[in-house]
Amino acid sequence: MSSIVKVGALASFLQDGDQSLDAISRFLVLDTFTELDPTGISLGLLRSNGNLEMLSGFGYDAHVLEGHSSIPMRSETPMTKAIRYNRLVELNNSQSFEAAHSSFSHAMLPQGFAAAVAFPLLSVGSGVLFMEKKFRLTADLRAFITTVSSIVALEIAKRQDITPKFNGLRSAFNADTSSLTNREQVILGLIITGATNIEIASEIGFSESLVRQETIAIYNLLGVSGRKEILERVSEDPDIFASAIAEGLAITKA
Repeated sequence: MSSIVKVGALASFLQDGDQSLDAISRFLVLDTFTELDPTGISLGLLRSNGNLEMLSGFGYDAHVLEGHSSIPMRSETPMTKAIRYNRLVELNNSQSFEAAHSSFSHAMLPQGFAAAVAFPLLSVGSGVLFMEKKFRLTADLRAFITTVSSIVALEIAKRQDITPKFNGLRSAFNADTSSLTNREQVILGLIITGATNIEIASEIGFSESLVRQETIAIYNLLGVSGRKEILERVSEDPDIFASAIAEGLAITKA
């Protein structure tokens, strides 16, 4: 299943009701990241005291987090590095992950994982996905994980009544994107994921001709010549764009 479908399914899941964070973690493992063969996931919130507090997870016994639910930001762990450097941190063996969390009980880690990738949740916190096989972090996979994590970050921020910080489309394109309609935000987000006009029309339930009209309006607003120029900018810094488009993608089914 393509990443565009996975992202759309996550957006629909989040809008179906007030899903618990544990339910979101479960959905990420069993539905969103299935092609990575995940064994578990943890999501953490960055508190004002500088500690990363574990909020939710799936794939292990949550009770073992007692006494190990807070990670100081000064510690050198994949999750803290993901926040500090605002990037994905990959570990392709379980020993390196366990060494970085030597103060934790190994019982809190999912069983049978061979690799892990930590990801920033905008400025909200970070998460870590455990996988049963080693993986290669391609540009497409990096953009997919970052986009999903940005959507989850916005959901956590809403629940915690905080405002996440990200550069957004204004700085990326040097254009005032506040006039983009919700539908245009969604279409731009889908363009960035590599979707064609036909795929976009199918995803949001509108005609291809209407999507074509909207894309022309988007190009004019952003001051770009077309889809190719947008994708070229994405390839230069996918993390910035993934954070920026998440807000639009999250309302795909609105």
